[in-house]
Amino acid sequence: MRALDAAPACYPKIEQRDRQTVVRALSTAEYLVLSSAISTAQQSGASGAPSESIVMQPNTYGTIALLLGSAAVEDHQYSEALALLDRGLALQSHHEMLLTEKVSAFQGLGRNAEALAVLDFILNDGELGLTADRSRIFRLKGVVLIDLQRLDEAEAALNDSIKLNPENPGARNELTYIAQLRANGPRRQLEITAPNAPRPK
Repeated sequence: MRALDAAPACYPKIEQRDRQTVVRALSTAEYLVLSSAISTAQQSGASGAPSESIVMQPNTYGTIALLLGSAAVEDHQYSEALALLDRGLALQSHHEMLLTEKVSAFQGLGRNAEALAVLDFILNDGELGLTADRSRIFRLKGVVLIDLQRLDEAEAALNDSIKLNPENPGARNELTYIAQLRANGPRRQLEITAPNAPRPK
């Protein structure tokens, strides 16, 4: 928690510094996508003069907020998790992993309508559209819609997930569960985990 207290007031994912653009990325793959988009926008004149360089830096405070929030979700401290994740999102409102962790916290609190709103924000946001794992987001949306008992919409979201990633056992398992519910099968007890928490190897 104290580590987040040291965060600067302004810590965007993409920051212009004179003639240099800083990209605070979680991975090289994310950096490459964002730097390519920045370069294209600058060359077209859509975002000012071109930078002399586009450099990758660690996303330190975004990562700290994610790790603390994930740990709170794992401990079922969902209100605490939301507070931590919101501190990270106050610095970087388009941080996909912070947002999906927030979905888990909302699910843990039974606030599924709010979880759904976060997922729709990710799917419809232009900046996140560059890097978001849309197959995963559609699958998560399907799970939340099942919990809201909106099975037709859940089925559509899961099929969208499978279209993007045919090798998607998680989405297919959810479709099987929907079929069981339609046959008056028992409802499961949802187990909340932190989807972005580091796992032991």
